[in-house]
Amino acid sequence: MAEIEVFTWGDVLMFFLTIFGVFGVSVGAWWIYNTIYGTLWQTKKTLKDRGVEKGEDGVWRIKTDKTLSHETEVDKTQRGFVKAMGASSFGNTSKGKKGGKAE
Repeated sequence: MAEIEVFTWGDVLMFFLTIFGVFGVSVGAWWIYNTIYGTLWQTKKTLKDRGVEKGEDGVWRIKTDKTLSHETEVDKTQRGFVKAMGASSFGNTSKGKKGGKAE
């Protein structure tokens, strides 16, 4: 009876190369994923330390140290209205002309 070889050394070598190849691709994919995720996490942490944060609803929030009182807000609003009136054509009367632009 003839001997039947089930596995040759080439078959065993190719088996281990395949196993190591699949393992290598898996480890490489895991490493790339961790690198990208770690970079994103670090960026988010850095922004949070600087006072910029993205909320649960997707809105970016910036932390400020300024607190304005009601009086300060009213003053700023009134200054804005005064500037707007000064820039408008009907509030700009020069040299006796009514409603005309300054020359």
